[in-house]
Amino acid sequence: MPSRSNDIMQMVGLLSKCFPPLLMISGIMISCSPAVVSDVSVKEPEADPKIIFVSLKIFKDSTGVESIELINKTWAMGKLKESNENTKVPAGKLLLCEFLDKNSIVLSSVILQNPLTSSMEQYSPDGHIKRVEAKLHTSYFTIRSEVSSKVANLRISSDKGIVMGTFDLL
Repeated sequence: MPSRSNDIMQMVGLLSKCFPPLLMISGIMISCSPAVVSDVSVKEPEADPKIIFVSLKIFKDSTGVESIELINKTWAMGKLKESNENTKVPAGKLLLCEFLDKNSIVLSSVILQNPLTSSMEQYSPDGHIKRVEAKLHTSYFTIRSEVSSKVANLRISSDKGIVMGTFDLL
């Protein structure tokens, strides 16, 4: 029966054979690491990112002029997920929503499809699918956007440049 001291001696011998290569490998790893960390400018996130939800009503009056009315606004803390949404909307069917500071300088903007004009697909009598445009007289919609704390107003314009409304968000 082998003694306990023999077992310990064998282990010490085994460790002494393995230890120098481990020291050499760790020394190489340390010497290959960069000595100077490059200075990379990183955009500092706003301390308290905010999201605004603005609920609006868009409608056509008896003369066909489109108007927008503010229903509700809600501020919340947080960030929106980035979106890869890339939908093509024909001209004449867009709303430009601009978030302004108190001096009417544009801080950010969102482009939306006009809620009064939507299209859907339906089957024609001959069995083909065709796109049909539905025109509404009244619709409700919500704009959500990540905004800075400097935002004071929301201006909504048609893609023809006609301002449909400016709303106080404070």
